[in-house]
Order: sequence, then structure tokens, then C-alpha cells
Amino acid sequence: MKKLIKFCLAIQSYEGYYPGSLTYRLNNPGALRFSIFQDGHKKGFAYFKTYEKGFNALLFDVLLKITGLSKTGLNLNSTILDFFKVYAPVGDGNDPEKYARFVASKVGLNVNDKLIKLITEETKEEGKEKKYILYVVKRGDCLWKIGKKFGIDWEKIFEANKEIIKNPNKIYPGQILKIPVYE
Repeated sequence: MKKLIKFCLAIQSYEGYYPGSLTYRLNNPGALRFSIFQDGHKKGFAYFKTYEKGFNALLFDVLLKITGLSKTGLNLNSTILDFFKVYAPVGDGNDPEKYARFVASKVGLNVNDKLIKLITEETKEEGKEKKYILYVVKRGDCLWKIGKKFGIDWEKIFEANKEIIKNPNKIYPGQILKIPVYE
């Protein structure tokens, strides 16, 4: 999740989030035009009551796009440049290539790297390399169904997410889970 957070913080930086800026006044670090989490709409952009809510909306928006759960056509095999062609199109007065170079450099990647690199993490555990894939819970999901999608036992997903899941029978749409993948 570290790379994904850095990615979103780089978007915030590129969008000019500083005291007095429009994105700052709207608590909208990603300059989102719309979000299901917005508290209102001002000057063509989503407005959030708190920075935390605005940042989480950005994180959610980015995750939906890169995991292929939005209507953008992006997916895990899309590149960072592909992402910014959708996120900040030329038609809105943006320079997607410049934006992509800026953000990729802040994350330690390049514009042609695939988006899957943003949601995989590697750690060492008992001599094994462990990777995590981030997954956004959808309506109707349960740990068993998610485990079946990824070919692992639901208990391993529960163990990897104990800090956010207290009851394995209660997960909610929009939650972001780490799915362990061992190599």
C-alpha cells in the first residue's frame, strides 16, 4: 500500500494542494470532479468536509481505476501513462505525459510501468517472499468468495487483514483488503 499512498500524495502535490489553493479549500487533494463520497460540488469539483475524506476518495478513485472496476477501460496491465491519459486528459487542458512523469518519479517507477506495481508489496516472512495485492471489496463479497477468486483460503485473507477486519463475517463494500500471494 506504500506505493499507492505515495502515488496519491504525488497526485496531491501535482494538483497544487497548499493553503489557499482551490484543492485545499475543497479538501480535494486529487482535484476530483465527482466522488460518491463528496459532500457537495463547488466550482466544477467535488467538495469534502475533511481532508481525510477527500484523500480517501482519491485513494478509492485510483484503486477503482487501476483494478479495472471503473468504466475507464484501465486495468492492472495498463501503464502509469495510460492512467494519466484518463485521469488528466488533454481535453481538460492537462499534459498527461508530464503528469505521469512527475508522479512516476515520486513513486520510483517510470511511465511505462504497469499499474499492478502500485498495489503489490513485498515483505520477507520466515524465509519466504510475501507479496500483497490490494483488493476493493464489492457488494456481495465475502472472504470465502474473494479467496476463491485468488485461489487462497479465506482464513489467510483474514489473517493478513486483522487490523481492519474484527469479524470475518463482516466486510463492507469499499474496504481495501490485502490479498497475500506467496512466491
